[in-house]
Formats: sequence, structure tokens, C-alpha cells
Amino acid sequence: MTGSDNKHRLDAFAVGRAAGLGKAVEQFPDCVANAAKAAAADLDDMPAIDGTTEPWPPMAVRRDR
Repeated sequence: MTGSDNKHRLDAFAVGRAAGLGKAVEQFPDCVANAAKAAAADLDDMPAIDGTTEPWPPMAVRRDR
């Protein structure tokens, strides 16, 4: 494991503990590290949000009445 990987792993553990996952970090450190790595990879695939668009399609108003 390189120094950079070790730092990222420690960062993932710190975030996990801050999120209330201290028990999971202690019992399943590899799973927590893999989940953090997968989440980081998925974050790279997300499109940029400019802050003015909604993340869902606009709602259609029905006029049946």
C-alpha cells in the first residue's frame, strides 16, 4: 500500500467515524475502504450541477377537474 492510498484510507475511516459508522470501521475496515473508493469513483461520473437546475424533471400540472 502506498502512502497516498494509506492517507485516503485513513480519511475514509475518519469520515466513516464522523458519520456514526465507528463500529463498521472497526469490524469491517476493508469494506468501509472499498465503499469509500466506489463512492469516489461514482462521484467522478456525476454531471456538474450549476445550482439553478433541479435534479428531477419538472412536474406536470394536470387540469382534469
